[in-house]
Amino acid sequence: LRSTFNRLLMTNVRDEFTSSLYEFKNPSITVCPSLYILDRMRKSMYKNYTLYSHHDELVNEIEFEAIKTKIAEFDKAYKFTNNIQSVQTCFFQILNLYNNSRLIVTSRLHGAIIAYGFKIPYIALARDIKIREFHRLYGNGLLIEGINELPEMLNNRKIISLKEIKIKPVTDFGEKVKSITRSLT
Repeated sequence: LRSTFNRLLMTNVRDEFTSSLYEFKNPSITVCPSLYILDRMRKSMYKNYTLYSHHDELVNEIEFEAIKTKIAEFDKAYKFTNNIQSVQTCFFQILNLYNNSRLIVTSRLHGAIIAYGFKIPYIALARDIKIREFHRLYGNGLLIEGINELPEMLNNRKIISLKEIKIKPVTDFGEKVKSITRSLT
């Protein structure tokens, strides 16, 4: 892969950790480019529920049940997603679950990214460096180290200060890609 990466004209990654992991030279570091789509989909209407975005590999079955119980105690109308598309659940149905939420509880990096893109506060279970790096760079949520912290954070979610979404670097990168693409044809 490294030889392929070294031939790329442009590279975009979320954070310095990913860049150093793959030894990218001069990458564009921006939030996930998919935010461009989320930015156009964002609703400002009333948000209906708390959404739990789950990651099987990072949360075991006992923790999964404990998280669901704690969220249900806080919000009887909560909903769930594992962010996996299926015959029954398409990509836009998953995005609409997020878009209609007032708070996201997540153990998935993409749960935090989508919450950020829709400008919805999140509480993330910090189980890996990727979610920590995302939160450090972009914010708009809270990190918890353990499930036992969840009830307090659910009750204090109003302390999450939402910052503006960093969409301009994403659109700037897109413009550079367009320019390079045009010059190659």
